Amino acid sequence: MGEGSYGIVWKAMNKKNGKTYALKVVPVENDISEVEKEIKILKHCKSPYIVSYFGTYLKDDKLWFVLEYCGGGSIADLLFILNCTLSENQIACISACSLKGLTYLHKQKNYSQRCESRKYPYYR
Repeated sequence: MGEGSYGIVWKAMNKKNGKTYALKVVPVENDISEVEKEIKILKHCKSPYIVSYFGTYLKDDKLWFVLEYCGGGSIADLLFILNCTLSENQIACISACSLKGLTYLHKQKNYSQRCESRKYPYYR
């Protein structure tokens, strides 16, 4: 599906239940404090504005995060595919949802790593 600063994300299907998930594969390094922070934050997030976390597995010196699959991709994906700019109403909607997610994290005393367009799912 894509590659980010921490690892590669794959689309996967659970053969038992047929559900689709995103698998984020992160190489294990000596200092995994950033990864541990992300796991801790994701474990406790229960909001429609935050990608759902289903577990982490260690395999071949890599951490595999099982996350909610967002079929619409990111805002950056949307802009690239449509080759257009967003209307003011579309920007307002995306901004409102993003702010609701950040507000949730703030209330939980969790803070976003970075605010980048490619990190925000367009459709859930």
